[in-house]
Amino acid sequence: MNCKAQFNVIEAIIAVGIVFAAIYIVSSMVGSPVITTASTTNQLKVLADDILRSLDARNESIPPRYHHSLLVKYIAERDISSLTSIINDTIPPTALYNLYLYNASNRTTTLLYPSNALPPTGNVAKANRMIVYDGYIYEVELEVWTV
Repeated sequence: MNCKAQFNVIEAIIAVGIVFAAIYIVSSMVGSPVITTASTTNQLKVLADDILRSLDARNESIPPRYHHSLLVKYIAERDISSLTSIINDTIPPTALYNLYLYNASNRTTTLLYPSNALPPTGNVAKANRMIVYDGYIYEVELEVWTV
């Protein structure tokens, strides 16, 4: 009877060893989870272009003096908080940005957001959109990067 008990213990040890070996093999095949929070530069470029394009899209509810463009309206009225609110809701939480306005008519540059320019780190994606308001040509530049 003692022999049978020893075999049962050995079988239990081998069974536990097989279970642990199977768990190890499966976990090594699966690997560790990859968490990506940063977007590639190309993805950020496409996203920034889409943001400016959608803001500049024709919207009949916007008065004609703003060329039916929400982007032109926000720039003309200096409603930067509404503009940046839309951008903040759209870009990934790990992304930072600077928003510039170039006046092509008198060649001046204005930083719209933030109040002090953030120094970009890593790869920077830039999206530009030309707008016209009150006889002046402006270029809106959205500079985006991830941290």
